[in-house]
Amino acid sequence: MVVLLLAAAWFAVDRLGITASDIADLRNELGPPRPGELALALVLLSASDIIAMFLWRQAIADLGGPRLGILEGLALFGAGNLARYLPGGLWHFAGLAVLGAEKGVSVALSSAAAVLTHVASVLTAFLVGITVFFTGPDVLRPWAPWAVAAVGAGVAVASVPSVFRAVSRRLIQRAKAQAESGGDEPTAASLEPAAGPRGLYWMGAQLVVWLGRGTAFWLLANGVGIQIELELAVTAFAAAHAVGFVVFLAPAGVGVRDGSLVLLLTQQIGLAPAAALALATRVWMTLTELITVSTLMAVSGTGRRPPLMGSTRDDS
Repeated sequence: MVVLLLAAAWFAVDRLGITASDIADLRNELGPPRPGELALALVLLSASDIIAMFLWRQAIADLGGPRLGILEGLALFGAGNLARYLPGGLWHFAGLAVLGAEKGVSVALSSAAAVLTHVASVLTAFLVGITVFFTGPDVLRPWAPWAVAAVGAGVAVASVPSVFRAVSRRLIQRAKAQAESGGDEPTAASLEPAAGPRGLYWMGAQLVVWLGRGTAFWLLANGVGIQIELELAVTAFAAAHAVGFVVFLAPAGVGVRDGSLVLLLTQQIGLAPAAALALATRVWMTLTELITVSTLMAVSGTGRRPPLMGSTRDDS
């Protein structure tokens, strides 16, 4: 993670042409830090992340699997999701599959739930930030038709329960076949997705997540002395993450997400403040995630090694 933060800093200084004089001018332009808004930004981001973690746990149950304990499910998703910081962009799916298997959740089910909730997250991020693809920098304009098509297709699938169940069932079958070829037990054979508009529920929950994250980003900007409109903060934050998700080879979207955020904010607040805010956002999100996941793991006991079978202890 430290490497990713350094890479984001290098991107801001080298690729965007930020100079020492720009940094000096920025220090003079920024207002005094506001600890209250910074603390609120951390709390709101953490709460939004917890909702996203809860959605994976709920997806496990909605797809016919076991209902994990709340703290246990949150901690599992949070720990597995940290693997996205590895190069390749897909390791967090593997991380969730491995950790889920330790709690009796089949690899097929963990993978299907992770993929479906991830797709719901990406589509909802496009939905929240869709206006910037039309009104933002020219470099993002080619993304506009794809964003509209993706959001439209996602909402259409999520709106029809029978279609959503068919897609979910097919995904589970594919994941099950791959898991069995790798030696996983075929525990997903009897899984059946729940009836009802679960797709709309998932996207609605992700909408709350992205609105919360965008508002937290706005609080962060104000907390470090950078004034930005709330609407721009929410839409730019979501759009930058959506683009970062699509370019999945970049670990945690490093470079892509940061550069998109800078492009979307420069017109209103200037290049140096936008670059500084993008870097601060990267640090803020990483630290908040580590604090949240570490706390959940400590409280839930996830990650503790079980006692050796057959061991005895004489307390007499």
